[in-house]
Amino acid sequence: MTRSKRLLWTLPILAATALGSWRYAIGSTHGHTPEAVKAMTFAPYATQKALYHVTEGSGLIGHGRYRNLLQIARNHLQAVGVGRLDLRIVLQGDGIELLELARSDKDLAARIDALKRDGVRFLICRNTIMGHDLDPADLYGVAPADIVPAGIAEAASLAQQGYVYLKPLG
Repeated sequence: MTRSKRLLWTLPILAATALGSWRYAIGSTHGHTPEAVKAMTFAPYATQKALYHVTEGSGLIGHGRYRNLLQIARNHLQAVGVGRLDLRIVLQGDGIELLELARSDKDLAARIDALKRDGVRFLICRNTIMGHDLDPADLYGVAPADIVPAGIAEAASLAQQGYVYLKPLG
């Protein structure tokens, strides 16, 4: 099969995937959650230490993928409780794009700021900064204390310290 024919077969699949994912990235598509579900109560979770390892870019669905990531973090924080969840978000590779986009996207920036106010730490891979030839000043909200030597080594170190490794976009 020629390259152009493969591309013709692939494009509809990619478009359908992007469209389906986009629906959930922007919010609910149904709007009929029963009141009994909304009123449910649960026993509190124990304190948690978690790390989200983000190595993927936004892809075809753009900023919505990162909005989804930040909403997952917000939901996690609300479920466990501020002060009861020690959450680190390690940005490495194409995941650093979140902080590039947040410089011009006020919604992403506001979500990041709100999570930081509630104690979430965003850790940025120095190897990625150097590999992409970036100035940390060009990334949203990065202070020197946020930069770690290597994203993968930081994730492993945090896991050794008892943080649960999660890959919310993977």
